[in-house]
Amino acid sequence: MSPRVLIDQSEFTAGPAATWADLLGQIEAALDTRGDVISEVRFDGVEQTNYRDAPALGRALDDIQTIDIDAVPPQILIARGLREAMASIEHLQRGTRDLAIGYRRSEIQESNQRLGVLAEAIGNLITIVVAARNVLGVDLATLDVDGSVASAIIGELDTAIAAAGDAARARDWITLADVLEYDVEPALPRIGRVLDTLALIPLPGPSSSAR
Repeated sequence: MSPRVLIDQSEFTAGPAATWADLLGQIEAALDTRGDVISEVRFDGVEQTNYRDAPALGRALDDIQTIDIDAVPPQILIARGLREAMASIEHLQRGTRDLAIGYRRSEIQESNQRLGVLAEAIGNLITIVVAARNVLGVDLATLDVDGSVASAIIGELDTAIAAAGDAARARDWITLADVLEYDVEPALPRIGRVLDTLALIPLPGPSSSAR
């Protein structure tokens, strides 16, 4: 039995689909025709924050009764993402400093787990920047941010993250702590300024007033 699918509370008639991946492709194709993107997915009322991850994509549909989709213009999603990303910068800075302290205290196992979470969160920041660039139609190589270009600032953070990864693989915990404290943490507020600058650029389309 196929689940009932609602997009913005309206019935969506889907073709045959065995897995969520099959159904997601149909939903996104339909949304493409109206220029919208998915903002939230719920299976039987439970939000699926990782609905694009492999485990979710391979999930069979026979145990799901209702799938609710919220869809918005991409401009609205980007505006929301920029606000959330800017709000996360200070928290990420604190987390990076705490992580450096943990490695210096030889709290290796716990710190390694937290390092993976931090790397994913920073990766999400970069994803938001790239998505905003695409929606806004700006060139990060020429976008001025406090006298630097946005692409160079992003490159600094990428380099710092790569150095942290190298130190972690080498199990050089003191170097890793130094990279986190002196390279990664100072780069985060600069990424925050990139986000600030992008947020000041007028969004195209109907979402300009929604910001």
